[in-house]
Amino acid sequence: MTNEFDFVSSADRVKQSEKRGVGNMLLVYSKNYEMYVVMVSSLLPLLQDLVKSHLMFAVREEVEVLKEQIKDLLEKNTQLEYENSILKSAATPETLAKLQQSKPVVPTSSSTS
Repeated sequence: MTNEFDFVSSADRVKQSEKRGVGNMLLVYSKNYEMYVVMVSSLLPLLQDLVKSHLMFAVREEVEVLKEQIKDLLEKNTQLEYENSILKSAATPETLAKLQQSKPVVPTSSSTS
């Protein structure tokens, strides 16, 4: 039914169907303009499944993006820890003492959507 029919959404056709006493029905036209009447209540489960599948797809895509971002951040963190250890090994005792005295500054990230 998804590829075979086009749903009619024009207001005047809906008004005409309400005048004929079919307010809980939907007029559906096939591609060759044959008219079918479908009970709206029979379409609700199909539409709910369609919405659910679209939402699940969107969530799966977002999860994949987030997994990739986590992977990249873990790789960057590993690289920075390695560089930090090299720099600390080459630092003077005075510099290391200053590092231990100062509080680490944690940058706040602004969320951009």
